[in-house]
Amino acid sequence: MTKLIVYTDGGSRGNPGIAGVGAVAYDQTEAKVKEIANYIGKATNNVAEYKAVIQILEELQAEYSDNSLEVRSDSQLLVKQLTGEYRVKNKRLKKLYNQIKSLVKEFATVDFVHIPREENKEADLLANLAMDRRGKERWEPEKIIEELLASKKKVNLSSKYQELIAELAVKDDEGSFEHGVYYGILLANKFEIDL
Repeated sequence: MTKLIVYTDGGSRGNPGIAGVGAVAYDQTEAKVKEIANYIGKATNNVAEYKAVIQILEELQAEYSDNSLEVRSDSQLLVKQLTGEYRVKNKRLKKLYNQIKSLVKEFATVDFVHIPREENKEADLLANLAMDRRGKERWEPEKIIEELLASKKKVNLSSKYQELIAELAVKDDEGSFEHGVYYGILLANKFEIDL
């Protein structure tokens, strides 16, 4: 039995407004084993925080059910409700709370831990990318970057933006491929490229 460390975040622009969830899971060697960035439509921040946990648990369930999980979130409300320190009064959250409690039974153990916002940057970025893309497609970095690079034939971007995407996509030891994916997506959204 191994232990996975899972970072989750959910956000809403408008509260309620367009909402997205992000989460990433690492094994004991610090290798990334799962990552999600999904648009969930219109929701509140709290609903998005709950749905981030639900979606990553569902993703991990089939392959990692014999593992222990430490789920980290910067939402104090979420963590205190899931650890039983706070009661869940909101009917919508109660339904999501029960869904999480059901999913938790599929794993060896699951602990919920509150962390500072600055320690949750990756999950936050994924949630924001999901909101930026608004569900155009699921999070597949390699596919997205290929389509971004190919899209210059479909749209009339100025050459400086085409070059910027290509430059950001170059892989090197500093991880610029990953940053190229992130910034390429943001740039594509800025210029309303329909991938």
